[in-house]
Amino acid sequence: MVNSKGKRIAMFGKWAGFTGIINLFHGLGLRLLALGHHTPFLHIGLAHNYSNSHMAINAVRDAGYEIALNKMPHSVGPLVFIFTGSGNVSRGAQEVFKHLPHEYVDVSMLPKIAMQGGGVYDAEEFEQHPERYVSKFATEIAPYASVIINGIFWGPKTPRLLTISDAKRLLTPNLKQSLDVPGCPALPHRLIALCDISADPSGSIEFMTACTTIDKPFKIYDADLDQMTDNLNAAKGCLICSIDNLPAQMPVEASEQFGSLLLPYIPDMLNCSTDQHFDQLACCDEVKKAIITTDGKLTPNFQYINRLRLEKPVATKEVSRSSKYCDHEKATRTSDNSQLDVLCLGAEISAVSHRVNQTQG
Repeated sequence: MVNSKGKRIAMFGKWAGFTGIINLFHGLGLRLLALGHHTPFLHIGLAHNYSNSHMAINAVRDAGYEIALNKMPHSVGPLVFIFTGSGNVSRGAQEVFKHLPHEYVDVSMLPKIAMQGGGVYDAEEFEQHPERYVSKFATEIAPYASVIINGIFWGPKTPRLLTISDAKRLLTPNLKQSLDVPGCPALPHRLIALCDISADPSGSIEFMTACTTIDKPFKIYDADLDQMTDNLNAAKGCLICSIDNLPAQMPVEASEQFGSLLLPYIPDMLNCSTDQHFDQLACCDEVKKAIITTDGKLTPNFQYINRLRLEKPVATKEVSRSSKYCDHEKATRTSDNSQLDVLCLGAEISAVSHRVNQTQG
């Protein structure tokens, strides 16, 4: 259900982002501990351990207070968090993140993430022909990331953010780039964790081939073997968290918000009697445009489903999953650098800002 501007009216996206990043903080603490680094993230639990969002935010603030007191190990260095997307999912995750001490690194100085053969990026062209573009995220953004929170819309023809080959390069141990702190183990590679809130198996993150679950929220991706394992103590590899029913971890507040957004349209929904012709329904446009079938046929707004079924059955499933928590705005999430936020956590922020900005060269 969307309004006249194509924006979702009732959605769970905010809560997917909210719970997703809290889970990630917990997993990040476990992963860094396994690599020999005790951090304040260990004090943050999984989202469903809190009775409401306020308690979860308080836990994040407590961890943030310890970070502000310089209790992050210097051997880890500044952590760079990358947020993709600008929809409800990404905004929900950033809303929680901002309770930690951080500094925003402006990406306006970075080159376009997606360009066509060195040409100029065109949003309308990308909407119609995404296959003409190549993502530069893996080469100009990801090498500086400690943590990636992915919340973008992705379609089968859209360029991927990270491929399997990208992962092999990003997760190759490079001791020369690690911080030399006596008595502290070095991180195997810069990229530590990835939270794919969009939950698209083999989608924008190609090597994320299966969603994790609330019971088992984390996996470790081994780029050399191209497989995910349950061993969080692995010497190398990236932590993966990609739960496809995240709002269920905050069920009361997620349901209350969804219900309050949907409530004004309930009378119109009740007027959609099946004994009336579709063109004669006495309901608002928002409700009428959301009706998928009538008299055993797809309504005009959903005729594209027949075309998708004929083209490629798998693609239909992927597009459906991609849109579950994200706005139906535009697929420019992947390519427009204004939709990507970079935030640094901890000490030596100015040095990180300088290194990130060097990618424009």
